[in-house]
Amino acid sequence: MLDFYESILNITKYDKKDALLLLEKTIKSEVCEVRKYVNEMSGLCKVISNNIKIKLNDLNFKVYMVNIKELFPELKEHVFLISSFKDSDSNLNYFLIDTTYGQFCYEENKILLDPFKSWPSENLKKSNEKLLNELLSNGYSFIDDNSFKEYLGSFTSNKVLYSLDNIILGNYGGKYETNKQNVRWKIKIYLNYKFVFWIINDKNVGKWIYIWNYIFNNSNFFKYN
Repeated sequence: MLDFYESILNITKYDKKDALLLLEKTIKSEVCEVRKYVNEMSGLCKVISNNIKIKLNDLNFKVYMVNIKELFPELKEHVFLISSFKDSDSNLNYFLIDTTYGQFCYEENKILLDPFKSWPSENLKKSNEKLLNELLSNGYSFIDDNSFKEYLGSFTSNKVLYSLDNIILGNYGGKYETNKQNVRWKIKIYLNYKFVFWIINDKNVGKWIYIWNYIFNNSNFFKYN
């Protein structure tokens, strides 16, 4: 489902090296801009994430901004980004952007705030030290479902049920119903385009019209109940 949904979006293809250069340049630029005014990045996740999202959208990266409180209501707010691009082989690449993850690292005389039972950085170090090091040094890391769950798992002792699919499709928190309808309409438009193309190029026009009408009117996926 995720691959199909992403395939109908207008996502620019990038050479992977070029994408990395753009990504690193954008993140570094926005972090430097914020650091002109403050020395400490803690509490600025919304500001910097929003700025990075705007810049990456302009470069035609697909970007999703997520508040971890929407995933785990018992936690305090913390915003991170999930972004994607297509490489030259048309493969989708996903990366996590969290430039303020350092605020969750253990430091001497630093107080561990509720509701954390242990430092998120220590949890992530145990499950995926490479991801931790990349977030702390670069502010981002390429991810898959497993590493994404390990990132989320660093914040909570509860079982992580969310996947990248949930984020891309908006299937979390109160966003599910609204995004489900948006996805349905995007798929309707895509299928409509495909069926019209097939109808024009197929002599059995009546057969395709009949099939399309049947799917459109009878599939539960396209109904809003």
